[in-house]
Amino acid sequence: MSKKRFEFRLARVLKIRRLEERVARSAWGEAESRTRTAEAHAQTMRSELEEARAELRKNLGGLLRPQNVELAHRLIDRRVTELAQAQASVETLRDQAARLAQAWRERDARKQALERLEERHLGRHRLEALVEEGREMDERAGWRDEEGV
Repeated sequence: MSKKRFEFRLARVLKIRRLEERVARSAWGEAESRTRTAEAHAQTMRSELEEARAELRKNLGGLLRPQNVELAHRLIDRRVTELAQAQASVETLRDQAARLAQAWRERDARKQALERLEERHLGRHRLEALVEEGREMDERAGWRDEEGV
């Protein structure tokens, strides 16, 4: 009985594809994490801007000191600039995460295609092994018949 071991000829390629998929998934995950961090920072900037505006409104209700109003306006202007920068950063990181997600999906699809090919080859190998085993059993049965057993 000649049991042939299954060997997928593209096993090395599949191993590389699996590694590429894991690396791409990791890069995408890291990009998503950076995006969430940037979104949290932008939210903090939004809150600080609202606090500065509320402080200005509070000061406008009482005794007006020009230096306090000017200081509040400078603070608000700085917060507006920081918020704009934070929002731009979020958009850039979202775009990067979307590109990395697409790259991961492409690598995952290539990996899955090879895995399906491996499955088909394994199925074919098993079928051939069953056919070979059946032939050998038929052959042995034929020998027994010839011997008169």
